[in-house]
Amino acid sequence: KECDWSSDVCSSDLIVGALEMSKRRAKDIKLVKTHGTGTPTNNLAERNALENTLYDFIGTSYKQHIGHTVAASGLLETGLILDDINAGTIRPIKNRSEKDSTFISAPEVAPDGLLLTLGAGMGNIYAAAIFDTRV
Repeated sequence: KECDWSSDVCSSDLIVGALEMSKRRAKDIKLVKTHGTGTPTNNLAERNALENTLYDFIGTSYKQHIGHTVAASGLLETGLILDDINAGTIRPIKNRSEKDSTFISAPEVAPDGLLLTLGAGMGNIYAAAIFDTRV
């Protein structure tokens, strides 16, 4: 369906769809890699969707670490967060000054649970993927 990333309904639908397709429960998502466009409208919509859909999780964004690399950013960000999970520490949102227990501004121990990654691309292409990082 036609969707606008600045709408928390669009973001919520994407998250719910990924949960349904993967046959996973919202309460099992413990870590989220946000798309994190950096625009107030999009960030607020993404945050609202996550907080209205998921429960006890931490969120971060990697776009500020790598820049906007067009189509490759989602894959690069996912690779980085998987490396961080393997190392045991999740890096914070770069240059984030707000103190928040959900969207991190300081390194956090990698939580045990599922990883949700969100991405948005040009042409209204949106993606959500759920990873079970436990071996």
